[in-house]
Amino acid sequence: MPASAYLELMPEDFSEESRWKSDVSTFDSGREQRRGRWASDRKIYHYNYPNAIDSQITDLFDYWTARKGNWESFYLAVPPYLTHSETVSGAGSIVLTDGIKPSPNNMTVRLDGNLVSGWSYDESSKTITFVSPLTGSLVVTFVELKLVRFLSEVYSRDWMVFLVTSQTLDFIEIK
Repeated sequence: MPASAYLELMPEDFSEESRWKSDVSTFDSGREQRRGRWASDRKIYHYNYPNAIDSQITDLFDYWTARKGNWESFYLAVPPYLTHSETVSGAGSIVLTDGIKPSPNNMTVRLDGNLVSGWSYDESSKTITFVSPLTGSLVVTFVELKLVRFLSEVYSRDWMVFLVTSQTLDFIEIK
């Protein structure tokens, strides 16, 4: 899955909560009957970014529009993001030893802050191999991807600005 196939937000402005769905029936006698509707909880992810600039709001609103509001699900990179950093000099490959279990679908490789293409990952040996040797500050970032939808169905661009900067923009996990 290419990096553009998921939404990545600022990790410091992110929180989550668990929700359970139950049906409660109240009888004439006042007795209640409760039935759980979900076998496990669903996470609600809250995003708030009070210092968002106009282009970031526009990108987020365009992303919401492209998914038809809360109609289409998508992958959300859920913080905390894990990183592996090292300085390399002419490296053709590196071995990840951090106890992290990445896959090529949820990792990015940057050299001196610039995205690196032309690499492959061998899960059995935990080795990233580069097409050409690299020299510089290498950072590999791993994200946990959750399948989510936007929680709200009615947004305007102004409402999106209000939610992101003053309240929270919410996503619900899809299981």
